[in-house]
Formats: sequence, structure tokens, C-alpha cells
Amino acid sequence: MTTASCCDNSGRLVTLDLIRGVAVMGIFSVNVVDFAMISAAYLNPRAYGGSSGADGLVWALNLLLVDGKFRTLFSCLFGASMLLVIDRAGPAGWSVHWRRMAVLLLFGLAHAILLWRGDVLALYAVTGALAYLFHRLPVEKLAGLGAALSMTSLILFGATAVAMWHQDVLASGPHPSALAISNRDANFGSFQPTPQQVAADLAIYRGSWSSIAAFEAGKASQIPVNILTLLPDTLGLMLLGMAAYRSGFATGAWSDRRYRQIAIWGIAVGLAGFAALVTVDWASGFYVPILFGGFLAAMTPFR
Repeated sequence: MTTASCCDNSGRLVTLDLIRGVAVMGIFSVNVVDFAMISAAYLNPRAYGGSSGADGLVWALNLLLVDGKFRTLFSCLFGASMLLVIDRAGPAGWSVHWRRMAVLLLFGLAHAILLWRGDVLALYAVTGALAYLFHRLPVEKLAGLGAALSMTSLILFGATAVAMWHQDVLASGPHPSALAISNRDANFGSFQPTPQQVAADLAIYRGSWSSIAAFEAGKASQIPVNILTLLPDTLGLMLLGMAAYRSGFATGAWSDRRYRQIAIWGIAVGLAGFAALVTVDWASGFYVPILFGGFLAAMTPFR
């Protein structure tokens, strides 16, 4: 398989376009949970609906086969495509790239405020602009820095999960303070809402579009915080995608045999890791620190 074999007559890398489309639809297939239900149901099936029967089966299959993997794939492809555009633009590459990111940021902000709270376009715009600073690095440094950033995200989210567990220990002790209970409930409430919180969420999102937009606009100050929280892992994945492009891996330049080997080992290890995560989540009764730590930290090397 050669680079030319995955390009059309216009020079587009058709394979990347195809895989990007698959990644977007994979992301949609899990985001639809947030579209249709309360946000807590994305991680915790018991928050809305349930974890038995078909509900539990769909949750388990989503986590095992889809969740996290397609966002990872899309982020890597974003980095690869970014280099493709910059290289083809020549000396004007920096201008073309940053103008693209500026437009993407505007779309992302409008999307977050006017349509959906789970927007990632603003995150990709900011991270993509930052990723440009690394585009001249050789493959080894791109891959090493990308992996290090993703591992940094793993450590930070893992530490947060441990802190959440410690809060629960303090709040569940024999003589918990009001502060300990308040701290635990504040953090757990996002993943394990009370009936009152569920009712309030439904009242907002079953209302008019204008009331939803006004509510989201009131939370706009959270957008920079969300971007900073997810930026290390997203930047790491983009750099890995840039390394994949520079090395020829993302353009079909490697041998079929090497691709098959990577696919076999990657799928086997990934499925084993996610099967363990599904089992632990279920066995814990969907305990919030485990749900949080598993999804945002433990799954990182397996996805």
C-alpha cells in the first residue's frame, strides 16, 4: 500500500476523509445519550433510565466498543489534517491555519451557547491553534510529547477521582461535618443527581429554545475552564496524529503487514482494558469516583 493509493485525482487523502466521517458518526452515537437525556446519564446509566435489561446492555456496549475511542480517533485525525493543510499552503500555512481555527472557534462558541452544552469545537479551535507551535518537530518528539501530555491528563483526572473518593469517605464517616457533606454532594451531583436536580434539568431543556439559550449563555464563563481541563489530552492526541502523518502511518505508506499487526494488538489490548472497566463500573454499583476515574483516567492507554 502506498501513499498514492489512498489519494484521489485532486490529491485528497480519501482514506483520512473516510475515517474522519466514521469517527464523527461514532462520536454522535454516544453523544445522542446527552441529547436525549440528562447529562449525568452519559456516564451513569442509573442517573436516568436504568442499568438493567436493554438499557444496561446498550450502556455496556457503548463503553466497550465506542466511548472514548472515536473522540480519540477524531482528535488524532485533526492533528494529521492540520499538518496536511499547513504543508500544502506553503509559506502562508500559518495564516491559513489560524484563520481556520478562528472561524472554528466562532462556530464552537455559537454552538455551545445556542445549541448544545457539550460542544467541543471551541476546544479543538484553541487546542489546534496551540498545536501549530509544534508542527515542525520531528516524529519522535511529536509522539513523545503527545504521549506525555495524555499521561499528564491521566494523572490529573486520576488524582481528582481519588479526591472525590476521599470526600465521600469524610462525608460518610460517623461524624461528618456539614462542609464535608456539601463538598461530596456538590461533586457527586453532576453524576448522581437527586430527583429534584433531574426535574430542574428537564424543566429547562423541555422549555423553549430561547430559555435554553439564555440558560447556556449564563454558563458561558465555564467554557474556558472546560477547555483548559481537556486541553492536555486533546493536544496530546493531536500531536500523536501529527506524528502519524509525518511518519506515513496516517497516509497508508506502511506495509499491510504492519497495519495488521498494530490492529490485532491494539484491538485486543483495548477490548481487554475496556471489558475490565465495564466490569468494575458495574460491580461498584456505578460508584461515582470509579465512573469518573475510569472514564477520564484509566481508559486513556486503552483507547
